[in-house]
Amino acid sequence: KEEMEKEEEEIIKSINETPAQKAAKRRRLREQAKEAKDLKKQLEVVANEDDDVFIEATLIGTKVLVVNYEIVMLNNKHRYKIFRADDTHQLYTSFITLLKNFNREDLEDLWKIVKTKFSTSKPTNFTDDYLLVTLKNMFEKTDA
Repeated sequence: KEEMEKEEEEIIKSINETPAQKAAKRRRLREQAKEAKDLKKQLEVVANEDDDVFIEATLIGTKVLVVNYEIVMLNNKHRYKIFRADDTHQLYTSFITLLKNFNREDLEDLWKIVKTKFSTSKPTNFTDDYLLVTLKNMFEKTDA
């Protein structure tokens, strides 16, 4: 009987929720699901055969270093082609998408590569110049 009353209360609560409360609840549930998914990607749980209580967690999702980049033209549009140390590459349609997918270490690696490349020469096109200026503004302190 108590369980039925509890269920009825929850149903009434959910009916009386405002759209803003429902949206906030959905957003919170989505964030929790995303965090759980990210955690599962990063950890592999291995049971120790000697002891049922002991669990060892090893990191799976380690990032591979950025080692080079190219700016390529596909369908008359510039794309950032980022090469990683494991011989894979990824194409980014814009600098914004690149920023969204990179972490701080990736950006620092890219900045080192760009700085080295343009320490002896000047950018030859707008996209190279944009990449150089943007990364320079991000990583070098301004005299203010």
